[in-house]
Amino acid sequence: MKRFRQTAAMALFFCACAGAQPPPVVTDLTMDQLANGIASLGFKPQPGGGKVQFLAGDTLVTAAKTSDALSLSAPVSKRLSLVEANDWNQEHLFAKVVIANGATRLQSDLKLKYGVTYASLDAFVRDFVALLASFSTGSAVTSQVAPATPPAIAPPVASVHKRSANATTEMKTKFGEFSIWVDATKWKETPVKDDPNILQLETANGDAFAKIITEKTAIPKNALRDIAFENARKQDLNIKAVLREERLVNGRRVAVMQLDGVVNNLPIVYYGYYYGGNSGSVQVVCFTLKSSFPEYLDRFTELLDGLEIRDQALPDAQPRSTISKLKLGSQLVLSYNGAKWKQTKETEPGRFSFTLGAGNGYGLVIYEGLFVPLDNLPDIALKNARTADPEAKVISREKMTVNGLTVWRQKMSANIDGIPIFYFGHYFGGEAGTVQVLTYCGQSQFPEYENDLIEFVSGLQLQ
Repeated sequence: MKRFRQTAAMALFFCACAGAQPPPVVTDLTMDQLANGIASLGFKPQPGGGKVQFLAGDTLVTAAKTSDALSLSAPVSKRLSLVEANDWNQEHLFAKVVIANGATRLQSDLKLKYGVTYASLDAFVRDFVALLASFSTGSAVTSQVAPATPPAIAPPVASVHKRSANATTEMKTKFGEFSIWVDATKWKETPVKDDPNILQLETANGDAFAKIITEKTAIPKNALRDIAFENARKQDLNIKAVLREERLVNGRRVAVMQLDGVVNNLPIVYYGYYYGGNSGSVQVVCFTLKSSFPEYLDRFTELLDGLEIRDQALPDAQPRSTISKLKLGSQLVLSYNGAKWKQTKETEPGRFSFTLGAGNGYGLVIYEGLFVPLDNLPDIALKNARTADPEAKVISREKMTVNGLTVWRQKMSANIDGIPIFYFGHYFGGEAGTVQVLTYCGQSQFPEYENDLIEFVSGLQLQ
């Protein structure tokens, strides 16, 4: 473990992480694996009869596995007309509302046979729970496609955490009205040479570490977590956020994040709490080798739950929305969020390239003044994809109306230079011209950025 100790001594959460390994991919699940995965998200699974059920709020969700897919379903208390259900289904790609015998149910399916990551499975369950909750808030039924919000990665109800009775040693932070209560039999303080304002702890055997980082700057908890992720991502584009949620810790809401990354070729897991109030901001981040993380998870959670906050919380930062417009001929325009998507240099007339964030995803808009029959466009797109990967496949294809335009929505999978990619786009053809609005990202990243991709391709409209 000497090498890990040397690595950990250098690793500040806001800094290093390089060269992540590809996440494991699964094509099948046992009932035990399904139940354990649901339990890891904070729900209480009830397996039996070839299915697993759990409560999301007051609603019973059923998870069942067919030969090649995982299916989630739950009753919806809100009464919808057939027209409202149809409108909702047109606006949502991977879930549907079903009305039968006067009862309304929400259903979503995830194909397993093509391979999915554990992070994708987690996001699938959490997104379903978030969609289910939206019906009770009245936000689920709209008359037109609404701008997508950032992915809902956490269950809508925060789990409650309290300080352990064994955490009797109080450590006050340099800045802010914060303390961390520690079980001194499990953790010892070690000095940080380059920054005495940071508190650092480690286990007696030096296999696991924690840093408590405080700043005078008051940053809302969700923004602080996003900053931490983006800073880590600058050093390692492949670092993965495998958990993002909120918890109620000793009466205060905190943001939670777990990252899987690599430092000096060693796989490491970071697991932390983030909070911002009027006295400053605090991060409590635990980390160890990925192989050791299951052993230390309970000890990490106990330490994190020792965070005591005495100031006033800041309201969550609202995501910026800067509407930018790209003119396509004389009649069409693509509206997009310029705070998320940056247009790169136009390589040739009629082709416009975009980047999402710091390279999390990409967009390509192709405009031609020529008329191409609408129903030909999905096959043309597939043919183009197969020039790069002859094994490219269509995952889903659906004709729908968005912003008054009839378009084809298509999702394809391909393997480009050994990297599994999802292509997701809208295709339009009419008198105003032919437009392909295409987005793409790594398959393992798709669940995290799916809403951003949907929002981008849904921006095409007549002027």
